[in-house]
Amino acid sequence: MTLVCSYPVLQVRPYGLLVYEHKEFSKSWDLEKDRPQREFKSYTGVLTPFAKKKLKRAISLMVASAKEKEAPNFKTGKQYKFKVNFITFTLPASQQEIEDKAIKHCLDNWIKRAKRKHKLNSYVWRAERQANGNIHFHMITDTWIHYETIRNDWNAVLRETGLIEKFKAKHGHENPNSTDVHAIWKVKNLVSYFVKYMSKSHKEGEKPIKGKVWDCSQNLKTKNNCWMLLEGRAAENFDYLANKEEIERINDPLFTILFVPQDKWNQYLCKEVKDKWNEYLKGIRENSLSPVEESS
Repeated sequence: MTLVCSYPVLQVRPYGLLVYEHKEFSKSWDLEKDRPQREFKSYTGVLTPFAKKKLKRAISLMVASAKEKEAPNFKTGKQYKFKVNFITFTLPASQQEIEDKAIKHCLDNWIKRAKRKHKLNSYVWRAERQANGNIHFHMITDTWIHYETIRNDWNAVLRETGLIEKFKAKHGHENPNSTDVHAIWKVKNLVSYFVKYMSKSHKEGEKPIKGKVWDCSQNLKTKNNCWMLLEGRAAENFDYLANKEEIERINDPLFTILFVPQDKWNQYLCKEVKDKWNEYLKGIRENSLSPVEESS
């Protein structure tokens, strides 16, 4: 390969700004033909370091792209500011011989219902094993859904497994409290909270989960990043922040990262950078980003 050109690039990330020198090379061979074939590996049933990194990215994009909206309080009925839902789905009876994939099929059906009935857009879910051997799921969504609807639809899709009948035989009714909507309005850093909650490591001796341990909506799987040339107002803005002592940073020979708290973005980021970021988030919400990665 021959270096054709290089130019400085600024990426806007949920944590702040990343600057590096982007290099373009001439392509002297057929990339697809000569690209090493990746060996497909089956799911391990545990959250690997690479999977944890991808999960963190999906959560960061989920929180960043979710628009604040008003929703009714479950108890008072009064309107409050809502951004994301945090839901736990559990099983109403012992899973026993029921395979994990059968329960995941139920989650897929719940997601399909939520898309159809409530216009569910962005979501991230993580599967975990409880101490009693049951699988359960944590999910973050950008869509407000009443907690009773969440529970009723989850119980409805569980019927095919026979777990609702098991519960009824023991408790005399078929409306188990199988879901929980977590109160997160007091949480200041949602990304850190969700990452900590949803990226717990596999415990020694715990039965691995068969198949995927997490997944997200298609729009959060984008490989595209929000980037622009480091020039004009963007370059001035970066230089200004790079000279502020209170801004934490990583200085590496190949890149520089400035950690800019989200609550300081209006104060610290120029209009051109913020506009580019908002355009990127709009593309995530609408799942309209180009499948080709411009710069990474």
